[in-house]
Amino acid sequence: MRSDHLRQDILYALRAFRRSPGFSMVAVAALALGIGATTAVFSVVNAVLLKPIPYVDPDRLVVFATTYRDSGPSYLTSDQKFNLWRRQTTGVQDISGFRYGITNLSRSDSPEQVQTAWVTADYFRLFGLPLARGRTFTADETRPNGGQVAVLSDGFWRRAFGRDPQLIGKKISLSDSPYEVIGIVAPGVETVSPQPVDAWIPLAIASDSTNQVHYFTAQGRLAPGVTLATVNAQLQIAADGFRRDFPKALGMGPQASFGVQVMHDALVSNVRPSLRILLGAVTFVLLIACANVANLLLVRAAGRTREIAIRAAMGAGRGRIISQLLTESALLSVSGGVAGLVLGMLGIRMLLALNPGNIPLVGVNGSAVVVDWRVLLFTGLVSIATAVVCGTVPALLASRADLATTLKKGRARSGSGARANTAGALLVVGEMALALVLLTGAALLIRTLIALRSVDPGVEVHNVLTLRMSLSGPRFEKAAAVDQLIRDSVGRIETLPGVVAAAYSTYLPVEGGAVFPYTIVGRPLNGPFHGFGPWTSVSPGYFNVFKIPLLRGRLFSDQDRADAARVVVINEAMARQSWKDGDPLNDHIFIGKGTGPEFEEPARQIIGIVGNVHDGPFDRNPQPTMYVPAAQLTDGLNARIVRGAVAWVVRTAVEPHALQAAIQHELQQASGGVPVARIRSMEEVTGQSTARSDFNMSLLTAFGFSALVLAAIGVYGLFAYSVQVRTPEIGIRLALGADRSVVRNMVVLQAARLAAAGVAIGLASSFGLTRFISGFLFGVKPLDPVVFLAVPFVLSAVALLAAWLPARRAGRVDPCEALRAD
Repeated sequence: MRSDHLRQDILYALRAFRRSPGFSMVAVAALALGIGATTAVFSVVNAVLLKPIPYVDPDRLVVFATTYRDSGPSYLTSDQKFNLWRRQTTGVQDISGFRYGITNLSRSDSPEQVQTAWVTADYFRLFGLPLARGRTFTADETRPNGGQVAVLSDGFWRRAFGRDPQLIGKKISLSDSPYEVIGIVAPGVETVSPQPVDAWIPLAIASDSTNQVHYFTAQGRLAPGVTLATVNAQLQIAADGFRRDFPKALGMGPQASFGVQVMHDALVSNVRPSLRILLGAVTFVLLIACANVANLLLVRAAGRTREIAIRAAMGAGRGRIISQLLTESALLSVSGGVAGLVLGMLGIRMLLALNPGNIPLVGVNGSAVVVDWRVLLFTGLVSIATAVVCGTVPALLASRADLATTLKKGRARSGSGARANTAGALLVVGEMALALVLLTGAALLIRTLIALRSVDPGVEVHNVLTLRMSLSGPRFEKAAAVDQLIRDSVGRIETLPGVVAAAYSTYLPVEGGAVFPYTIVGRPLNGPFHGFGPWTSVSPGYFNVFKIPLLRGRLFSDQDRADAARVVVINEAMARQSWKDGDPLNDHIFIGKGTGPEFEEPARQIIGIVGNVHDGPFDRNPQPTMYVPAAQLTDGLNARIVRGAVAWVVRTAVEPHALQAAIQHELQQASGGVPVARIRSMEEVTGQSTARSDFNMSLLTAFGFSALVLAAIGVYGLFAYSVQVRTPEIGIRLALGADRSVVRNMVVLQAARLAAAGVAIGLASSFGLTRFISGFLFGVKPLDPVVFLAVPFVLSAVALLAAWLPARRAGRVDPCEALRAD
């Protein structure tokens, strides 16, 4: 196309849009909706799935895992496995350990919780974290008793220490322990931790450790020229040897092995399927928007057949006419793309405000989800594609107008109107089919969410406040010190007006906890242990706070002290799994025996059986669970547990957040100023367990509703135009005595045929496509009859309602006016 022709086409298109502002605004709005929604979802997909993680040579970074034939990999590992991997894996360099947690910056004026990473010496070299000042850890400093040193982030250095240039070499107090600051990480460094890391301190692992507790992750970098397959073959051999040498090793049954996975793939493995489904769903919305705009262009082109015929009579070739019409479509698409990009940027914020259930790599408050070159390129390509999709068919049909017939008979009698009607009908059928697929997916996820929320969590969550506190440091390493803190804190909190009960726990229900093996005393073993289950250390009031029912036996009391007989309470699931015929209250169990020195203690007597509590997502059955009194922990196990953030739970007679400040004050008074953070109601905690389902359901519902509205607009537009074109015919029918209701029914029946065709195609597609979301469903089958009956009914009803308005207009046509106009 010559440049002067293009310029003429653009100027003519702009003048045409100014003459039809309503058409232009509707078309641009439809495209902006489709492109904007697609851009917003793609921005999240880009940040999570497409962008490399922010490290040097990220494709060669790997994560070690214990793999299982019948389930996914487990990335948490133990000292024993970590040491084996460092010794026997020659294809991976800079193998390092990482554990994320919280410590306390101890200051008399303003103590605060510090987001902390415990790492081994190779960590900084592995991830290429540059330092602005100082140095990183030496190998000696990451051995037991190797020294207490810390590397700080630039942000923490600025926030907590006012960019003190003399801080290197000085000591700061982290959880009441002095740590020498040896380095400051350069500003702008990104990490893939759950929260930005404030401080890195040594993760001390003895080279001869036999500890089997899985509490950290191991990463490394593939050596030059080494492939994943080569390393995994090495690790398979290592796993076989490990199983022979340590037959009672935790989680190393016959189906277990060792392996590595690319770090980025490991981080996004849980969210990749859902993001792909959402991207596919929003693409359907875009296609429906394109179909609507194509319908508008068809109607507009059919109304311009006389103009196009005159241009052809004056010498314009078919290619020139198609060029003009495609230019108009391209301008609409570009305008829709620009508006869609703006809507997409707003949509990104809305997406993240929906609480997407801890999607990895999106950054703090979605900071990593930005409009970068990939998003701009994607939006540009989508705009070009929509121009082609929307404009090609209308342009081809309009350019085929019969010159003589059109000039002789006018638009109403020409064949272009019939062709536009046929093409528009096909587009509406496609819209209906796409809308039905989206609505079916949304309905299945809505049913899933209803099922999830009807699951009994096993605890009474109303009017319960939860607070987190880190007890890491020498002050609380002894179990007796934690026991005294619990007694002081609970005593103080329970004196507050409005408090019903208070308790301490290492983990909260729903959020899950550490899983340990158990062995029943006196029972023969077929394997290394009799079973596994979550393990929680609690104070006596825990069951009262959550109203967990006692089914048999008794609960903990203040008499279950460190010098009393060891006791344990189990849940109903454990009783049913391991005591199908016997009585658990007659037995003793060892918990974690053989997995580490912290568990070397006398057997515990089972004193009670309580109701099941969900220790994880609601779509999983409750697991066998063990509760032990916090006062009866060994010092070694207590020291390991309090490195994380323990929980305080308080039942109140009023809205729990109303007592938040008073409870926080009492805890700080009892603990000597230890900061309290992450204060949430238990309802907020349980809400997190369905956050991902909420996110998927909310988006698919929004897309489905948009598709429903766009499909209704498409049906209305088609039949409004059809009635306008057929007005002379309708006038003749009425003049010959046809009943007005027959005319109305004629239009509605035509709409019903299109709706039936669209529903049939949509149902066939849905039967095949629902298998892609079957993994996200709970309490509902992919081919749920309620959904597959209700959705077609609703969609058909909306389509018929949209057609009823033009049908009613057809029934009101004045025969005289119609014939006079013809």
